[in-house]
Amino acid sequence: MVDTSFISALTIDSVEFTLQQRQEFSRQAGGTPRVADIGPEFWQAKVGASKMSNAKARAANAIYSQMGGSLGTFYMWDPRAQYPQHDLTGSILGSNTVTIYALGGDNKSLQLAGLPVGYVITAGDKLSFDHGTPNHRCLHEFVAGATADGSGIIASTEVAPHIRVGATTGLTVTLKRPTAEMMIVPTTYTFPSTGAVTSSISFTAIQVP
Repeated sequence: MVDTSFISALTIDSVEFTLQQRQEFSRQAGGTPRVADIGPEFWQAKVGASKMSNAKARAANAIYSQMGGSLGTFYMWDPRAQYPQHDLTGSILGSNTVTIYALGGDNKSLQLAGLPVGYVITAGDKLSFDHGTPNHRCLHEFVAGATADGSGIIASTEVAPHIRVGATTGLTVTLKRPTAEMMIVPTTYTFPSTGAVTSSISFTAIQVP
């Protein structure tokens, strides 16, 4: 079962969590550069956990082994963006159920409902939601800010990457520790000792479709 047990077991002290563009570069005969999209964007994470006790590192490594290494997948949040910037513990949002209120016709904007009145979304905040059969986990980043109105709804706000076909209104949205489904890139996983009582784990992970 895909879950967050692996990311929860790590004490992460360095991370690159970036949206990767699938683009092809070429030049015209006159030297003018051209770039073309050749596929949908995906999230990539380079993770370092270098200050873990041997016991904690061994427990995390056991989860990696249970996943079958790169054969398995896990849910991962961006350690630097676990909660909205104006709600760093998620306490303001509380138990509110947030949903997609409307989707923009440009496939890169949406409205959310179910937010506390005056709730602030900031560029760089992330959100995730599931759709489809089998289940597909979508992770997006707000590229502009918004504030919930008196009905708990935000105006249409742009996100990245583009919203995939199949997303619909009414889907439940996660703003607290939003995640993507990831797999570890083969040969990138390391588990060395860093001292008598400490070990480190590092790897690169990419989003699965």
